[in-house]
Amino acid sequence: SPKRRELLPDLPDIQKAAWVLEDGIEGRYFPEYPRQKKAREDYLRLRSKERMYFWAIQILFLLGFFEVPLWCDTADGWSWKKPEDRCKAPIADGVIYLGNLPQFPPCYTMLVEVT
Repeated sequence: SPKRRELLPDLPDIQKAAWVLEDGIEGRYFPEYPRQKKAREDYLRLRSKERMYFWAIQILFLLGFFEVPLWCDTADGWSWKKPEDRCKAPIADGVIYLGNLPQFPPCYTMLVEVT
């Protein structure tokens, strides 16, 4: 509401200029910036959440390389097993190539994904 906006303290010109400069360095442009100090605080809080989101996506991406595929045996989800013991080929003497990477037990990876 306009009355509430008038009660909020204004952002000093030097801080507004710094905000514009920061966005320019990062390649962002906005035709108009808010005057209120709270807007800047909210914006900084959003930017910190974006960084956390970026790192969460990176961790989940990397976890995919060490996660047991869904079609493998996940009955004992807390134990460490070799990939060739956990993921058997559906045909006799069949070989499944899993990249020779270690695999985390399924329950551990699920905990990371949920967190």
